[in-house]
Parts: sequence; structure tokens; C-alpha cells
Amino acid sequence: MNNFKKYYLKNNGYISNAIENKKLTFEEYNNFIKEFDKLSESEIEIYKNQNTKMLLVKKEILNYFIINNILFHENFYIGRQIDNNLIKYLSWNLLYGFDKKPFCDEIALLQKSWDKVTQTEINKSLIGEYRKDNMEKRINGNDIYFTRFKFIPDLMDQNLEIFMKTINNPSSTIQIIFEAIWVFHLNFELIHPFVEGNGRVGRILADIMHIQNKLVPISFSKEGKKLYEEVINNLLGPLQSNFEKPKLFNALPIEFKKFIYNEFDREYQYTLEHEISFEINDLFPNSKTLLNIIK
Repeated sequence: MNNFKKYYLKNNGYISNAIENKKLTFEEYNNFIKEFDKLSESEIEIYKNQNTKMLLVKKEILNYFIINNILFHENFYIGRQIDNNLIKYLSWNLLYGFDKKPFCDEIALLQKSWDKVTQTEINKSLIGEYRKDNMEKRINGNDIYFTRFKFIPDLMDQNLEIFMKTINNPSSTIQIIFEAIWVFHLNFELIHPFVEGNGRVGRILADIMHIQNKLVPISFSKEGKKLYEEVINNLLGPLQSNFEKPKLFNALPIEFKKFIYNEFDREYQYTLEHEISFEINDLFPNSKTLLNIIK
């Protein structure tokens, strides 16, 4: 597992962060990882004169790196149930320190604010908790209204129930389980439960689910990264354009199913050509089984 861990942190870590920070290069990512010890609360003053946006990127990468070191701790994946507590734990680690300056200046929803009507101080969305605020963003010229915060707890419970029902069904094949993982992922991104870090938390969860079910995690290719963003935005954008409670996916849409199977096949073949090839079939024997089913 040690060789795979190094491969995972190098490849999956870069791709997941590059999806959120499109200008991030592979060299920059690895340089940030090398200096992660420096970026601690006690030494944050060292970075106070740096560009705030770059500092935010560094902190995100640092936290992502720390999370994955935790995840790869001995026996972490074994028997770990996917539930709201685990999901919030991942978010808390990813956003650790973001409620402190200068990070909270970039993410206003993490700060306390003053209610002009009641003249009282109110807590906004908190780290490690589901959003207490509504969010919107402009993507490709379109206004995206993320799921209203009042719907989040119920939708997260529904999404977990759909996934766990499949996982706990003894008749579920590895193909059914694989598709259930990515249905969960689509629903998670649709719900967008956190104020920040939804993409990374969602992909970490997918990786955990893959490893638990002895499937090699997907590190998207350069072209795959671009397609992932396009497919996600095309699928979820229309569903995030109003204030109604969204209907969750119960099955993978055709366009996403084709894309994710292609990326899984590419990832498996790539790892077999890598220096970690001797570990792959031992760690993830269901990968070959799945590909034999779908081909």
C-alpha cells in the first residue's frame, strides 16, 4: 500500500486540486507538498505578504495532503461506514483554518455577520457542518443557484440511503456497486452541502468507496479532467437553476456512465504499466472483474 499511497498523492492529489484551480501546474502542486510543513498556523505570518489567492490555494493543497495521509493510516478504510459524520469529518479537515484570517476574507460565508434587522451577530456556515446559507455562482455565463440549504440534511440522508441500500444488498454485483458510487457522487455535487470544498470532498469520498470495494481509484487524465468538468456542469447546471428541491439521480445518466467507465479503464491500464503494477491486482482485484463484465 505504501507505493500506491505515493502514486495516489502524486496523481489523484494533483488532479483533484487542479480541477478547482485551473492554473495549478503539476510542478507547483509538488512544490507545495514539499513545503507543507511550513504552512502551519504558527508560521502563517511568513506568508502574509503573498497573494491571498495563492495562499488560499496552498492551504487547500496542504489540507488535502493531510487528509489523505489520515485516510491512508493503517486500517482507516476497513469497516469505515460512509455516513454524515465521516463526510463532515472530511470537510472539517479540508477547511481547517479557513475561518481565520486571511482565508476567511476570501470565503465570506465562513465569517460571522451582523443581521441588520435584528441587530444581532449571527454565525454563518461553519467548518465541518452543512451549509446554513444559500449559495450562487456564475459559471460559463449562467447563474447557478446551489441547492437551498434547508433541503440539504434530508437530501444527504436520501443520498446515503440510496448508496448504502445498494452496498448492503448481497445480490449487488461489482458493476452495480461501481455505478452506485458515481450516482452518489453526482448527487453529492448536486446537493453541494458545504460552503467550500465540495468537489474535493466528493472525489475523496469516491476514492474511499473505490478502495473499500477493491476498485482502483480514478485519477482523471488531462482530457478526462476537462470532460469531468464539462459533464458535471452540463448535467447539474440545469438542475441548479431554480430554488426548488432537486430530485436525486437513481441511476447514472448515459453521458456520465460512458465517461466514467472510459476513465476507469484508462486508469487501470495505466497503473498496470506503472511501477506499482505489482500491487494493483492484490489491492484492487475487483477492477479486472469489473472491466471483464463491461467489455
